[in-house]
Amino acid sequence: MNKLSSVWLETERLILRKQTLEDAEMMYNNCFSDEKVMKFMPIPTYSNLDQAKRSLKKAIVIAEQLNLSRWGIVLKENNQMIGQIRVASVEPKDESIEISYALGSAYWDRGIAHEALCKVIEFLFTKIEAKSIWASQDIDNPRYGKILQKCGLSYFRDSYGRTSYHPEGIFRDYRITSEEYFRAQNQ
Repeated sequence: MNKLSSVWLETERLILRKQTLEDAEMMYNNCFSDEKVMKFMPIPTYSNLDQAKRSLKKAIVIAEQLNLSRWGIVLKENNQMIGQIRVASVEPKDESIEISYALGSAYWDRGIAHEALCKVIEFLFTKIEAKSIWASQDIDNPRYGKILQKCGLSYFRDSYGRTSYHPEGIFRDYRITSEEYFRAQNQ
């Protein structure tokens, strides 16, 4: 796998860039303090900026150590970071990549998550040459799964708290293979 940690991606409305500690305040204001978002995260809603700084610092270090990526989702119109997409794990044996995202609820229903995820999926298949991409949806968060499906992922199994990011709960797993992705692009 190529190095992911410093890749910058761009769409019509968004910049997807590496998160830095300087982003903690925007992530706290737009995402980490948002109970609607944090309800489906394996951590509690942050009550202060220091929590967001500590968490983001730790996440950035881990991403660098493991050659993973954490893209901040930035609106071009105001340069605000409103969410994140992360490569949560890479399985070298089968070149499978797990992705996840979080987006502040004030930005839901605008097509932003779809736009950002599709760009990351395109990058992972065309530049990194992933063989498959998958994501897990909390069973109580069907909105998340609908966005994954709009990006071409298909349901393939239920799982029971088996990921490092989600240690407990019931999840729907979605996946798309490189063959499925390129076939859809050629239609």
